[in-house]
Amino acid sequence: MKVLLVQPASSDRGFIHLGLGFIAASLENKGHEVEILDMGIESGSIKKAGKIIRETAPDVAGIAALTPTYSTALMLAGIIKGIYPKCTTVFGGNHACALTNDVLAEPVVDIVVRGEGEITMVEILDALKNGGSLSGIQGVSYKENGGVIHNPERPLIEDLDTLPPIPWHLFQVEKYTGNINGKRAVGISAARGCPYNCVFCYRGPSAGKTIRHWSPERVLKEIKFVKEKYGISCFHFWNDVFTFNKNWAHSLCDLFIKENMNIEWDCQTRADQINEEVLRKMKQAGCVAIMLGVESGSEEVLKSVDKKLTKDQIRGAFKMLHEIGFVTTATFTLGQPWDTRETIQETIDFAKEINPDFGMFYVSTPFPGSPLWRMCEERGIKPSRDWANYRILPFEIDLDKFIPVFDTSKLSIDDLRKFIKTAQIDFQIGRLRGGRKNLIKGIKNIVDIMKLVFFRTKSPAQLGRLIVRISKDFVFFLKNRSSN
Repeated sequence: MKVLLVQPASSDRGFIHLGLGFIAASLENKGHEVEILDMGIESGSIKKAGKIIRETAPDVAGIAALTPTYSTALMLAGIIKGIYPKCTTVFGGNHACALTNDVLAEPVVDIVVRGEGEITMVEILDALKNGGSLSGIQGVSYKENGGVIHNPERPLIEDLDTLPPIPWHLFQVEKYTGNINGKRAVGISAARGCPYNCVFCYRGPSAGKTIRHWSPERVLKEIKFVKEKYGISCFHFWNDVFTFNKNWAHSLCDLFIKENMNIEWDCQTRADQINEEVLRKMKQAGCVAIMLGVESGSEEVLKSVDKKLTKDQIRGAFKMLHEIGFVTTATFTLGQPWDTRETIQETIDFAKEINPDFGMFYVSTPFPGSPLWRMCEERGIKPSRDWANYRILPFEIDLDKFIPVFDTSKLSIDDLRKFIKTAQIDFQIGRLRGGRKNLIKGIKNIVDIMKLVFFRTKSPAQLGRLIVRISKDFVFFLKNRSSN
């Protein structure tokens, strides 16, 4: 059968969609013809999308449905149905898993895959090709006789090495803009799952609470292929907690060192899951940068978001990372339901104290399926269903249309807007007291944010709007500080 897999994000040109890649590999492995439509690479052009859809003439379209791109996913499904009414549309991804009934209520959606899609999609295509029923396929929800059927959950894939490798030939690798230290980089999936329960996070049933790894040998093979085929020697690991299994991390690094891979790579982990031994091994194996999720500088808020970290653990982690020589990124989340003016300022001040190379301030957003979403429902709060606004980076948010979704008895929406506008600037200005080295860090941080926006959008106009906004926010920050 002919299959079109769709990544709806129109502005994300950084890395290929590995989830669709593994599904494509499984389908190709069974003899199906697969094409991938990545709207980021096509710059969101509906005209180009329509051309690809017509050329592919798909029997089945599999569409990744994340919350911020859900509206675009529906639009593309409508275009596909308009051109090929008999094409079966299958939605997967976190949004479809969290709000399955709502998604299936849409006329342009036929089937939802809940959880990992590699085996499920193969079984769906077998059933469609042979005129069989979907009733025996685990992890599937579908329409039947005017109602919705939810089949039992599919168990997680225990041995990830059984999945065929990413079909890189289906992606226009040269058009992706991921980079590390200014060098081209690609993403690598080396593990799935996260055992933690941070209230703002929802990764869907495809992730699971148990971390499963590809074997170090399989990861090495994938990296060797990319390096030899495309001449790329920089890699970003998508593991949620890279160092959770330190034996695995040591084994992978030992392979990199033994094979003299001469690569650079980065990853993310947690402040309580690192030690000097594993970090030095990672450094020796080519790791140049590490990101830690900090979220808040308030002990009270850290407990409330179930981060299971203390400020002392975070301080110690950044001290260790700086001493060993990693480039560090810290992420912070502003506007948690427990935040006050004081706790948000405490977060900004804590960012200055731990002094990462890059500080990223996100907006607390109750994504469907997350504990935060359920908290809203329990409080009788109905978050906005304008899914396109479910962005978390402040420079992606239209603050004039920013709508509060929490009880704001502790923090007014005007206060929240103010902090979102000024947090990054306050953090960067705080570096001025740290001498020339910190000032350079601050300038590089802002430049890299601008690069991120431009590389993701390839839009000089959008970059220009960001520069104007930063300038206005800087003036706003100075006026606000002087008035206080």
